[in-house]
Amino acid sequence: MIQWLLGLGLAWWLGVSGDVSSVSAAPTTAPAAAATRPAAVEQAARDLADPRWSVRRAAAETLSDGGAVSLPALRRAYEQTQRHEVRLRIRELAESVFSQQYTRQQGGFLGIRQRPRLQAMDPRVAVDAMWIEVLQVFRDTAADRAGLRPGDLIVRCDGQAFPADPSGQAFSAMVAKRAPGETVSIEWVRGQALPVVRTVRLGYRPLSVLAEADPEAYKRIVAAFDVWWQEWLASPAAPAELRSPTHSRPASQPSS
Repeated sequence: MIQWLLGLGLAWWLGVSGDVSSVSAAPTTAPAAAATRPAAVEQAARDLADPRWSVRRAAAETLSDGGAVSLPALRRAYEQTQRHEVRLRIRELAESVFSQQYTRQQGGFLGIRQRPRLQAMDPRVAVDAMWIEVLQVFRDTAADRAGLRPGDLIVRCDGQAFPADPSGQAFSAMVAKRAPGETVSIEWVRGQALPVVRTVRLGYRPLSVLAEADPEAYKRIVAAFDVWWQEWLASPAAPAELRSPTHSRPASQPSS
């Protein structure tokens, strides 16, 4: 990944100082970006101009999962179109990729804010287990696409119940150990209905989430990106040094 960043000219702007939010748990498998096929990335970049919303959305997911690998294709697509709305989509995706590298995010992100809850003798949850209450679902994340809503109660992840841990970190760890682009099975209940089981494809933590959790860190990333964006479009030259920022997790309700 470091070689990719050096070759793409992104590394210089990673040296902007300031604490940012990051996922602390590294994935147990190679990042999804490493497995992204160049042909798929190129096609996804072209698909950003497709009139069909579903095609554009799938393309955006592919490019976001590709990480820094997607940047050359995004630049070519930007230079080849004069359509303002397409160029805006490309800029938004480049900003997303930039933030991924800036925060050095490795673990997957489901897209919820959560809190642990004891099962209170509910027959749908094991006696010695707990559930995770969904407090908020972030827009355009894996949780949003899967249909999770505030008030839902997650009872299992990949068929495993959660130990009665007041911190609720067991579930967060299950999610964070997977790389963006990997899938996980989530089982949840809503009201008195029977459990719902969905396989969801994890993504990266969107900038919009950071904006809410740590506004100052968000402002620093946006400012750094604005400068990098102009440099990236103006010159293909790449610096020879990689520097990484200091980061810390903002204080907030746990999120996955």
